Amino acid sequence: MYSAIDSRFESPVAIKVLADNLSTNLDIRERFLSEALLLRKNPGPVVPVYDTGETPSGQPFLVMPLADGGDLATRIEGWRRVAVPTIDDTRHLAEILTHVVAGLHEQGVVHRDLKPSNLLIFGARKAVPDAQTRIVGPLINRGETVLLSDLGFAKDLAQNSGLTVGGGTPGYTPPEQRQAGQVDHRADIWGASAIMYWYLVGYPPSDSTTLRQDSLAPMATPELISAIEAGLAESPSDRPPSMASWYQNIDTALRSAPATTGSSARANSHTKPGSSRTLAITASVLALLVGLALGLAASSFGEFTGRGFNTEVDQGTATSTATTADISVSISGPNMIELGSTVTYTANLDPAITEWVWISPAGTFHSNEPSLPLEATNPGKGEVTLIATTPAGEKITVAIDIEVVS
Repeated sequence: MYSAIDSRFESPVAIKVLADNLSTNLDIRERFLSEALLLRKNPGPVVPVYDTGETPSGQPFLVMPLADGGDLATRIEGWRRVAVPTIDDTRHLAEILTHVVAGLHEQGVVHRDLKPSNLLIFGARKAVPDAQTRIVGPLINRGETVLLSDLGFAKDLAQNSGLTVGGGTPGYTPPEQRQAGQVDHRADIWGASAIMYWYLVGYPPSDSTTLRQDSLAPMATPELISAIEAGLAESPSDRPPSMASWYQNIDTALRSAPATTGSSARANSHTKPGSSRTLAITASVLALLVGLALGLAASSFGEFTGRGFNTEVDQGTATSTATTADISVSISGPNMIELGSTVTYTANLDPAITEWVWISPAGTFHSNEPSLPLEATNPGKGEVTLIATTPAGEKITVAIDIEVVS
């Protein structure tokens, strides 16, 4: 993908070019051109195609508008470092998924590759951050537009109603699509549920992973877990029949969630009958996943409401402190970690603080834990963050930049 300026209209555009080593593969080339056709004939919730063509070397390309707000994957990965999912953000994300996916289904098309990076954000609000300020605002501003991209794997049900070739992105592919079989719109309901799962937990669902409930996003209730698990049912017939029904289940569940924004209320473990999957992450020692794409544009987050903090390092131990009024919050731990070692980060909280959330470098949540243990399994850089909620409902953020060295 390349960015350029359309000289005729003096506007930024994105140019998607099929790789040179793939342009001679007839199947991949046909899929690429099929994406252009579907994007052109399905206006609405998909990224429009302005133009198509071929490079002098025979590589087909598509010209599309440039997503100034990036993609949903990058947005959430950065937002998760300074915020926790709230009821409003969760409902808005479900609304967006329902709008774009149902809009595609109304055109008789199944996307078949729903994932956060295939949802592009347009109309991002501009802001300039202060070096010591964390931006905490809505996940997606109401003035922003989210559109679907990458329809190269999409299926036009009017033309292809029989068996279809399996495939998709690991972690976001429904069971019926992992091998050649019948696929309809309910595959996208599974994909939308997988995106919600990733948003709440920090990684997509996996049949081989044992998960624990107590490390979910704080506002996740048993009702919300049930609604998402219903969309992840093994059999398509056990899933909600439409995106509208899927959203109604989530909206109903959110109405029963704790009223406090960012509440740390924990739900009991819930397992859907016949399924070994429970919606959460392991709360023991985590693998330290580093090298995340942290270079996010400031425009991705909207208005400033975050608080500054100071970090001091003394003999390899970093302490990050933030104070507001009479309330102080700090965390401490090593800023340099040897590869393969296990370290612990400790919170020092004002007695008035009763709710807080750790966010690991991988973006996973750990509610109301006095410390956060991490195992350094990969060299690179990351950040350990703690967000505390004051009795007045304000958020105080502290963070330590870390590096794993071999």
